[in-house]
Amino acid sequence: MRFFEDLVHNRAFDEAEEYVDGFTDLHENSFSTKIYFKLRKQKFLETLEDGERCRALTMLMQEFRDFAPYNRSLCGEAAALLTVDDFRTHQVLTSHREINEARRLAMNENRRCIQMNPVFHGKLQPLNIESTLQGAIMYGNSEN
Repeated sequence: MRFFEDLVHNRAFDEAEEYVDGFTDLHENSFSTKIYFKLRKQKFLETLEDGERCRALTMLMQEFRDFAPYNRSLCGEAAALLTVDDFRTHQVLTSHREINEARRLAMNENRRCIQMNPVFHGKLQPLNIESTLQGAIMYGNSEN
């Protein structure tokens, strides 16, 4: 999980999505969908913050259409953000005052979705060196 968190905190959203692709896909279950959505939403908002409206529009047309079946008004709401000077004035996005705090909040939501997602159960836990070593020793002894 630490690797994934580092990707998000370092604004490597495409790489974070590729990492998640190794475990699940966008439509596997609602938790997976929400993880992808949170990554793309944060990427979109940071692109807007950088003043790259053309790139944000491209993202909206290409990356957010996957979520249209789940929320028909999503693309319209996101498109409205392209027309304002500061997206933080939108009542739902007031928590995005400071970018690192926004990333931390997005990561907290993703962490919760990962923990609740059955696809990830047992896959992102660090290996217990002691039990791994013990298993290797037992395996080696069984061959003798």
